Amino acid sequence: MVRSRSVTEMGLIVCKTCNEIIDSVDTEKVTVYYGICKKEECRQGEAKKGEFDCE
Repeated sequence: MVRSRSVTEMGLIVCKTCNEIIDSVDTEKVTVYYGICKKEECRQGEAKKGEFDCE
């Protein structure tokens, strides 16, 4: 008989633009990481935030 170990993933990766859950990760405690999802509008919005004028 093979025993399987249940993994509880307590970490989430959330899009900081649209708040969609991108993925879950195995962590020791409840943790939320923020990133950018693959949606075009989220990527464009983040790119515009990074633009600045050096004058």
